[in-house]
Amino acid sequence: MKRFIVIAGVLVFAILAASFAVAGNPFNTRGIPADPRAEFAKAPGSEEVVHGVKNVDGGAWVSKSFRNVSGNLCLSQTVPGEAHGTSCTDAARMFADHRHIYVIVGARQKSGRKRLTWDNLWLQGMASPSVRSLQLVNGDCTRAALTLGDDGAFLHVVSKSDIDRGQVPFKLEARDDAGDLLEERDVSVGLPKNGKEAGLKEPSLGTNCS
Repeated sequence: MKRFIVIAGVLVFAILAASFAVAGNPFNTRGIPADPRAEFAKAPGSEEVVHGVKNVDGGAWVSKSFRNVSGNLCLSQTVPGEAHGTSCTDAARMFADHRHIYVIVGARQKSGRKRLTWDNLWLQGMASPSVRSLQLVNGDCTRAALTLGDDGAFLHVVSKSDIDRGQVPFKLEARDDAGDLLEERDVSVGLPKNGKEAGLKEPSLGTNCS
């Protein structure tokens, strides 16, 4: 499933997961939408866990998680100078239907700059306990091994210079102890709006990528 949220035309977030649900029930018993801010409230006594900090292009990108009042797991992402986003899901369903990767994909263009490409791209998420290695395949066929925390959490941020060189994320490969492929996930974002309007060709995966 993919869900996109556009904030002021400069940020795009996509959630790719076996199942995704905003924490709790967004409506009360009368069918009136509840306060959405309450859906992202930490449960009393819930500890906020920092999974990773990446310093890229002069800013700190921070990945955290916590349990909300409904008992769901919430992942949050701080995008330096832009926003703080949160998504929540039922942890028991995170790896349902033989899924092994729960990933949030993000992209941004810095405000005040009319660029044809993204300024930053990032991946944040969790891998199932069966995953022993997680590798990112870029559009130029280069590969990057993503570091997994003890709880399976990961964070990867792409700099503007790497994007300009064609190191644009396209797919994740999750493998087990034996090196066998457990799951392959598309994590491509595509062009920003002004790039499409300029008639640029959508980025694609190199034909020689294995």
